[in-house]
Amino acid sequence: MTGLFISFEGVDGVGKTTQVERLRDYLCGRGLTVRTTREPGGTPLGVALRRLLLEGVAKQSEDGEDGGRGEQSEARGNAQSNAQRNAQCATQSADIAHSADIAPRAEALIFAADRAQHVAEVIRPALRRGEVVVTDRYIDSSLAYQAGGRELTADEVRSLSMWATGDLLPDRTYLLDMDPRRSHARLDHSEDRMESAGDEFQRRTRQAFLDLAAADPARFVVVDAAESVDEVWQTIRADVDQLIADGYGDSRLRAAAGAIAAAATPAPVAAAPALASLIPNSADSADDAADPDDTDASESRERER
Repeated sequence: MTGLFISFEGVDGVGKTTQVERLRDYLCGRGLTVRTTREPGGTPLGVALRRLLLEGVAKQSEDGEDGGRGEQSEARGNAQSNAQRNAQCATQSADIAHSADIAPRAEALIFAADRAQHVAEVIRPALRRGEVVVTDRYIDSSLAYQAGGRELTADEVRSLSMWATGDLLPDRTYLLDMDPRRSHARLDHSEDRMESAGDEFQRRTRQAFLDLAAADPARFVVVDAAESVDEVWQTIRADVDQLIADGYGDSRLRAAAGAIAAAATPAPVAAAPALASLIPNSADSADDAADPDDTDASESRERER
């Protein structure tokens, strides 16, 4: 597989989306084809799963095609025939409709389903075409949120995620790190289900991200997201330049590395090596000049005999 695969990770509010957009514009400006995407929600299936994951079951029930009117009508019909039975059913329905909880294992499976479709439909095809894929969240979010925040075992979540992706990992992961209390202050007040999980959940999730980075330093670059947007970007850009220069990706990426290097430093003078190759070695020249005479003298002596 060619191309280059980059992911951005971190708790909510650290500025991932801003840096994804900056990286896209930077690489596009150097002639590369860049595919930006996100998880959950990178495919049509993912959009539906994202809404379920972030809003919860209650919101999905409220936003059904008939807005719940069908169930209400049925309940009224039951009430006319059996008021007591309807009261019991209505109570049960209300309990279900107002439950926004998704069981941790179910949540992990939903994320895995989204990721499997995302890899098959978007990421792998783009990499095969030699594109740069930049995703806002990937497998490490599952490991941090489900294994860290939700307290499932890391082995369970890792095995599920690797199976869903066919063992596809990014070439580089930028972890934008910040105290969750500070990042939370950046968010608006319309919290989704994940953002409203509480301070302890966010603290565990952040620590899980840091543990993942410490365990895989060759892939992760931890960036202090408390710095300014420009300072964060400068750190990422310098690393991306080096990543490309080191030979990740196909010939278009290597060409981009050459363009970046040429813009930063003058081109080296190549005339000296070329000229040196045209000047014969003096010792070799003497040997070459002597060889024909030696051959002629030897042949003359043979004829005299």
